[in-house]
Amino acid sequence: FIIAIDKFMKEDKKIFLIVISFFTIISNFYFCYKIVVLGFIYAILLFFFDNNDRSIKMFIRKLFGAVFCFLIAFLISSIILIPTIHTFLNLDTSLRNSLSCFYSLSYYRN
Repeated sequence: FIIAIDKFMKEDKKIFLIVISFFTIISNFYFCYKIVVLGFIYAILLFFFDNNDRSIKMFIRKLFGAVFCFLIAFLISSIILIPTIHTFLNLDTSLRNSLSCFYSLSYYRN
């Protein structure tokens, strides 16, 4: 993911960022927001420390370009993401409780 952000910031390769973001969302959507936040911090540091053109206009242009790429990746990954979320939200409560790591104390007493 960091390589995709690096290529986007330096070479403006949007397709690579979209594909990598798509695979990040599909493979690990629970940790995706953490990866995106760290990637955003990396992009800010890369822009201000490794870029000769440090204007606010260029920063906003890169920011909107990255948000657009993430939005496209999210929309592509929604083919798998939306049915997964829908299935999880519509589980029976008895089945949903069995998905947790720990049971209630009454379960262990019996």
